[in-house]
Amino acid sequence: MVLLLWWGLNVSCDNSSNTSYLPPDVKICSAKDPKIDECFTNSANKMLKHLADGIPRLNAVQMEPLHFPLLSLEHNNSIFPSLAFNISDTVHRGWKDVVVLRSKVNPNAHELFFVLYAPQYFVGGKYEIAGSIIGIPTEGTGDMDVYFENCTLSVTVRGRLEDRNGEEYYVIVDAFQHSYYEKFQVDFKNLFNNTALSAVTNKVINYSYRPVLDALTPAIDQVFAVIYGPLAQRIFDRVPYRQLFTDLD
Repeated sequence: MVLLLWWGLNVSCDNSSNTSYLPPDVKICSAKDPKIDECFTNSANKMLKHLADGIPRLNAVQMEPLHFPLLSLEHNNSIFPSLAFNISDTVHRGWKDVVVLRSKVNPNAHELFFVLYAPQYFVGGKYEIAGSIIGIPTEGTGDMDVYFENCTLSVTVRGRLEDRNGEEYYVIVDAFQHSYYEKFQVDFKNLFNNTALSAVTNKVINYSYRPVLDALTPAIDQVFAVIYGPLAQRIFDRVPYRQLFTDLD
């Protein structure tokens, strides 16, 4: 979803009169360019480097590290109905090394597809968990560290236009993400409210992490959507759609 944030930031100023607001190496792509996908991929990769430190004049938050206050999965959620999970005061690291591998852009149909790759991604914070994961009763409260390696995220976004006082704005209707993480390591302090049992559980998970990671991936995708989707939409709400790309039909 971070690319959505780039897409919104990239047009926070009119391309014809406010190009000085954008980093000079970022190019706005033409909807009529036969190589628009290549153009978009190249511009996205350049913009991601700037986003790592944040861009105050564009109201762009710092992405490396990214701080997020609270994420929750309540009981009876659609992914893990038997699990309640809260993580708070999280710090996310790894976006400085994110790259866009490829993209497919259809500006006139308001559709976007892209594939992101991150060699590593780290989340630290505090957790509270109660319920079961893949049939295993789980509970605890404490500090946590989660590490992902070789992360690939495929994201499809579809939107619509909404008229506001004579200007059309982009509204995200659907965003679908499919992720694959090659490696997954965790350190949950005080699982089962027992230090010794927590250490054993972490060791078991880290030794045979694949089934746990596969089960958790839908929830991980939901977390990323919760973090980055609203950030992107908030920026889209400020910018007329005609400024997203040049040469629209």
